[in-house]
Amino acid sequence: MPVQDDDRGSNYGFGFFVGFLIGTAIGAALGVLIAPKSGAEVRADVREAAERSAEAFRKARAARESKSESE
Repeated sequence: MPVQDDDRGSNYGFGFFVGFLIGTAIGAALGVLIAPKSGAEVRADVREAAERSAEAFRKARAARESKSESE
């Protein structure tokens, strides 16, 4: 059985990506609007999460560098 060409073309992936970004933005906005915390508390939580992520990144990078040096 022959494979049929996809009629959606090459723009399908781009359209999906744009829709995904728009949906993410709407979801984030709704989440902030209905959050039970104040703005200051949310900003503090975001700052703490960013600091934890940065620290985890630094540790992973240091581990990768020490592993590559030992090889």
